[in-house]
Amino acid sequence: PVTEPVARDFFDVVGELKERVTPEDGFYDFSNQPAFYAWAGLLSPSRFYTAYYASGMRWQDEVIQALDRKRPRWVLFRGPNPYWNHPDDIPTYVRQWKIAAYLLEHYRPAKRLAGDSLLLERVLHDPEAKDEPPPEARPPHPDLWFKPTDLHKLPLVWGRSDRGVPPLPRQVLWRGAGTVPPEGSLSLEFENPSALAGAVELHLTCDPPKTTRVKVEWSGTDRPDSNRALWLDLDPSHAGPYRIRLDNLPAWVWGGPPSRIRLQVDPKLEGRHVELEIRGTEQSPSLID
Repeated sequence: PVTEPVARDFFDVVGELKERVTPEDGFYDFSNQPAFYAWAGLLSPSRFYTAYYASGMRWQDEVIQALDRKRPRWVLFRGPNPYWNHPDDIPTYVRQWKIAAYLLEHYRPAKRLAGDSLLLERVLHDPEAKDEPPPEARPPHPDLWFKPTDLHKLPLVWGRSDRGVPPLPRQVLWRGAGTVPPEGSLSLEFENPSALAGAVELHLTCDPPKTTRVKVEWSGTDRPDSNRALWLDLDPSHAGPYRIRLDNLPAWVWGGPPSRIRLQVDPKLEGRHVELEIRGTEQSPSLID
């Protein structure tokens, strides 16, 4: 349902879009509210006027091709209604992981709008240059713009089913392991953080398995660490690996290479063996469209 505060925030965002965005600029709504196009007098760059509808990998590729061809200057990454941003309690940037990875690579935060909405602007570049500049070409945004991501059970689905699963990255950039101590907090250090620049997935295994909530935090020396975290649920019938996409998480992409990763789990997991892998850009063929 749309409450009065959400409706008020919606029209405030519309007003901002009318003032800032022109049809020549181009605009893409990633917040699952196609009414922004209608009220602001703008057009969707693809036939999927709601990001949620581009659910399969083939359709996500179609949206990415349209974005790369038309290069809209502005993207509404998050809208004023939490339900729009998290259909079925899964963030759009997790479900539409491939589109999100493209947006995080080519866009940077421009302004926080009403209702905690977030407007992105495309990283500008020299039209004569062959390649766009890296994300670091734009100033970093210290607060990372997001709260920790809650993945719920989605990594479990990716870990046990071939249907809809992202391609498996084959290149292992880093591997670490440890035993959960009595306090339930396990830290692992990266000897060469720069080697993680091409990271796309984190794989987590907990053996023997147990039902619990796990908080994964990562930190570095050059960025604040308050929101560089995610939550996920472990299942008693599945030790792992739990596959967690990293290239679609704002706090990972915008936060810079970490030097340490910490797991916070239930102390009842004391003595269990935990393994972590971070995998890179070399990928196997897609399993299914």
